[in-house]
Amino acid sequence: MKALLTILIFCSGVVSILACSCASFPDTFCASLNGNETIIQAKVLEKYQVGVSFPIPVIDVEISERFYGEESVPDTISLIGQDGLNCNASINNLDVGDGLLVALAFGAYEGWFQEGEPPKYETYDLFGCGVYYLRLSPEGELSGPIRPGESLMPLQDFLDGLDECLLFSGWTDRAIFEDIATYPNPCTEYISVYNDGLFSVQLRLFNGQGQHLSSFLLAPGTGERIPTDHLPAGIYWLEQEAALERRMVKVIKL
Repeated sequence: MKALLTILIFCSGVVSILACSCASFPDTFCASLNGNETIIQAKVLEKYQVGVSFPIPVIDVEISERFYGEESVPDTISLIGQDGLNCNASINNLDVGDGLLVALAFGAYEGWFQEGEPPKYETYDLFGCGVYYLRLSPEGELSGPIRPGESLMPLQDFLDGLDECLLFSGWTDRAIFEDIATYPNPCTEYISVYNDGLFSVQLRLFNGQGQHLSSFLLAPGTGERIPTDHLPAGIYWLEQEAALERRMVKVIKL
């Protein structure tokens, strides 16, 4: 019975890994972002495992800077790595003291889902379907797959071009979006989106801090006028998702 249980756990882990790794996910940090993440600078404080029957790897990190997204993320958080049953990133090669630039793809866990003690702090996934963290040296140098052909960059240079990085989303050049028109941009009172394609399009509007403002669903051959007259001037992001593909459109409100 114990051997059968081990086989079932192993097989379910393989299926889960393949479900994530075999899909066509972006292979650089900038291409993985969609504008909804919280981007932080952090340092690894501790590395351990939680769980009783199935160990879950965890790192606790201290946040020194918040560059984009939610300001409410606490100063110290726990990040869950790849455990064989999820699509998170492997943390095997991370050590205490390592500096990181992390994009938190999702909000914190609302409750713990495993037997045994939970991680020590508010807990987030270190997502792995794409590239959601880069190493940061004590000298302020980023390393890892930043953009195609770029694996080393001073942190300040990266931050100076953060808008460009967000616009580089790996989903922006999909042919499926050629039949979706977004105008006027810049806008004042409204922005119109018309779907002349064959698939329904889910629209989500976010402000520059990654907060969700509104959602709409466009059937093929229909349009939507999204009011913006009540919004402060600034940069917004309009997520467009169709047929399991998505892109982020930068919207400027005057």
